[in-house]
Amino acid sequence: EYGGQVCYVGKSSMEVLIEVTSEKDGVKNKVINAIFSMVARDRDNKAYNVPILDPVNDFEKSLYAQAKHNRQRRIERAIEALHIRPPTPDERLVIHQLFMDRKNVKHKDWVEMNDTSFTSIILMQPQNRNIHNKVFGGHLMRLAFEQAWASAYMFSGKRPTIASTEEISFLAPVEIVSICTFSSSVTFTTGSFVQIEVKTDVLDPVTGSAATTNTFHFTLQIPGANLKRVMPLLYDDAMRYIEGKRKFTFFQNTNV
Repeated sequence: EYGGQVCYVGKSSMEVLIEVTSEKDGVKNKVINAIFSMVARDRDNKAYNVPILDPVNDFEKSLYAQAKHNRQRRIERAIEALHIRPPTPDERLVIHQLFMDRKNVKHKDWVEMNDTSFTSIILMQPQNRNIHNKVFGGHLMRLAFEQAWASAYMFSGKRPTIASTEEISFLAPVEIVSICTFSSSVTFTTGSFVQIEVKTDVLDPVTGSAATTNTFHFTLQIPGANLKRVMPLLYDDAMRYIEGKRKFTFFQNTNV
């Protein structure tokens, strides 16, 4: 069973909560919660004002307050992004400790990040188009998830289960018959959890250039496993490690 509700509106933006439940023996169990941030546009693709949302009862007011908090949290996380600001002092200590651990080759309990990378190349077909004649975002999400799941399986040797999907932003539309690559890497592990990054690029066969349309982050779990650590060798990989660690920490804090 699917249920949805608008929880918060700005001038032209909306936050929508989707909840999926399953029923067994008369008992409903929550399967997943998903939050969608939508923006209203007019026929000229300009911002369109949406009606004011007026929460009435305590339940609606709690949803509104949580959605407002989510919006503020997204703004704060964007400001702290690693391509804008350097790692925090504590994160720099983490990077240095990784450097020291890499020197201890006698007790190698880690896997180089480069060795966890996989890339697939896929032609976008017209049957996966949306109403705007672009590739449906859900199709890209499914392909990215399958890439992440397969990467986690290859890394651990056991079948993983999905624990969380991080915030997804579609940076640019993908045209039909585009050639896309899906590049995955393990960016962080702890206990039985593994953090996977999947970057989606659109290739131009004529110029050889590539444009990133999405970077997906998935948290997967391998029940009963005690996974090896992943070791970044380059500074760029170290930033991806810190990003993966941040994503997992966010998952932990929002799923207590």
